[in-house]
Amino acid sequence: MDRRERRRADAMQRAQDVALDLFEEHGFDAVSVARVARAADLAERTVYRHFGTKEGLVVRDEADAELLSALVAAARTRGAVGGAHAVLTGIPADAWSPDAPVVRTWLRRVRLLMSTPGLRAVLDQETTRLGDALGAAEADGLGADAYASRVRGRAVAAALGVAIDVWYESDGARDLRTLCVQAVDALAPLREDGPVSGRSGASP
Repeated sequence: MDRRERRRADAMQRAQDVALDLFEEHGFDAVSVARVARAADLAERTVYRHFGTKEGLVVRDEADAELLSALVAAARTRGAVGGAHAVLTGIPADAWSPDAPVVRTWLRRVRLLMSTPGLRAVLDQETTRLGDALGAAEADGLGADAYASRVRGRAVAAALGVAIDVWYESDGARDLRTLCVQAVDALAPLREDGPVSGRSGASP
C-alpha cells in the first residue's frame, strides 16, 4: 500500500475496533455512527464513506474484501466451486489460526452478527450478493450457462455460511480454514466441469 492507502486502512481498522468495543458493551442498537466516529477520532462522514452504513462496521472489513475479490477472480477461470477450492487451499494452513488478529476480529464480528437479528439479515443479503457475483464471474469467464452458474455460486456462498456457523458454534475453537475447505469440497459434484453442467440446458 502507498501512504494514503495505509492511512485509509488504519482509519478503517480503528473505526471497526472502536465500534466492536462499543457494540459489545452497549448493544448494537444503542450505539450511533456519530458515537463511533467520536470515539475513533474520525469525522462521521469518513466512517460512512468507508463502511456505508452502521451495519457495515460489523459486516465488512479489508480482509473480507481481499478474500471475496480473490474468490470472484478465481471463479472466472476455474468456476465458482473449483475457484473457491483453489483460493482456500492456497491460504497457508496457519494463516487463520485462532490466535491470528484477523481471526479474533472475525469471531467478534460473527458473535454480533449471530446475536443481532438486523445484522443477521444483512449477512444473509451479503451472502446472496457473493453467490451471485461468483455465478456471474463463472458464466462470464467460462461461457457456462448463466442459470447453472448462479446455482453454483449461491451454493458456494451458502456452504461458506455453514462453515462460519459451525465455527461460531465452536466459539472459534475449530479451524476456520479447514471448515471452509471441507464445505467447498462437499460441493465437488457441482463443479462446472463435473456432472452437473448447465451448458446443455436453456436458462429460464
